[in-house]
Amino acid sequence: MIRNVFIFALLFLTAKGLGQGSNYNPDKLYSIIELKKDLQYLKSKLEKYHPNLYLYTSKEKLELFFDSLSSSIAKPMTDQEFYNIITLLNSRIKDGHTMFLPSDDATYYFNKNAKFFPFSILATTNSLLLNMNCSSDTSLKQGAEIVSINGISVTEIMNTLLERQIRDGNNQTYPIWILNNYFKDYYSFTYGHPTEFSLIYNYNSDQQQTIKIHALSRDSIKYYRLSRYPTGPDQRGITFEYVRELNSAILTIPSFDNNILKSKYGQNFKKVMQNIFDTIRSDNVEHLILDIRNNQGGDFENGQLLIANLISTEFKYLLTGEATKVQQPVASPYKGNLYILINGGSFSNSGIVSSVLAANNRGIFIGEETGGNKNIISGDAGNGALPSTRINCEISSQKYQIQQTDKNDGHGTIPSYYVTPTIDDFKKNNDKAKELAFG
Repeated sequence: MIRNVFIFALLFLTAKGLGQGSNYNPDKLYSIIELKKDLQYLKSKLEKYHPNLYLYTSKEKLELFFDSLSSSIAKPMTDQEFYNIITLLNSRIKDGHTMFLPSDDATYYFNKNAKFFPFSILATTNSLLLNMNCSSDTSLKQGAEIVSINGISVTEIMNTLLERQIRDGNNQTYPIWILNNYFKDYYSFTYGHPTEFSLIYNYNSDQQQTIKIHALSRDSIKYYRLSRYPTGPDQRGITFEYVRELNSAILTIPSFDNNILKSKYGQNFKKVMQNIFDTIRSDNVEHLILDIRNNQGGDFENGQLLIANLISTEFKYLLTGEATKVQQPVASPYKGNLYILINGGSFSNSGIVSSVLAANNRGIFIGEETGGNKNIISGDAGNGALPSTRINCEISSQKYQIQQTDKNDGHGTIPSYYVTPTIDDFKKNNDKAKELAFG
């Protein structure tokens, strides 16, 4: 399997027990010598271990970029300031499994002591719409367009955050998906932890208004979210729903990771799939919708098993690395109409599943471009910390070829029907991609 770095990151961002944090000082300045040594250390590790380091940026250009980063270290800096220098590498390396996060002590300290941006947002490349208000002030309503935060335009904020965000190749749906789900965290990495947010906003391009909102602790944000939006995300794990009158069914797979499926949902992928496809065969389901949106990947064997139930010919899951053996379909694979729901959160192993199905002309894809590249990715990241700042680094060590390299355009699987959720969809709890698939 590809170890899912972002699963690690999600746990990391919200963990309260990592590190001690008692001696952490956010204002500590690291010397120019210490910072340049950390940068050189990171460069040497990337050069030693990363198998696709120059896939999107040539060695010559990346060398020049490292030189420019080194030259920008002209004075002592805090670890946060230095973090915002090295994360510029993300948009050059363009590997969704290689990432950098604040130190354990910094994360523990801020999760315990700091306050955060108390809103869930719906982001595009240059706009922010308020989705969930988790602040103590209820006057700001869902759908408000935020124009600026603390005097900085949203366009500048999004440019700054997206340039530092991980992605596979030239994909933009994955970095936007990450910010949609973890904006308050990545905002704090770059802009710190103000105690108050001065927001300029409008509704439907009407006259702009200004409001001041208090930053809140993680616990307070969670309290308001659960009290105001009790339904929250679906936590049922792998689900199968049959709509008999339409002779249609929807199979939702939130993860291919065996550990997550077992610990979070109490499910065994192989057993669940066996039961579901037995039901599909016995009920002669005519239309099957496969929903792998927001699925961050996991074990190769689970992706292979799923595809073996969906196509009628032998197939290759990968061309290099693990899982290169020619795979055979199951004895009675599903041959009905297949519709695959994808979005920017369909990453890593979900990107591979989508790519293999598309290469075999199996199914109609609906939604957004997958976050996972359809041709080539890196994985099996090892983790470590920089010597002085202790910034955490996850660096891929293995190359995985999915389709031929000469076809690599740096993008994921592109849907036949592009459907991007709007704020009205969230307001009305509409799922237009699913509605289109049920047709």
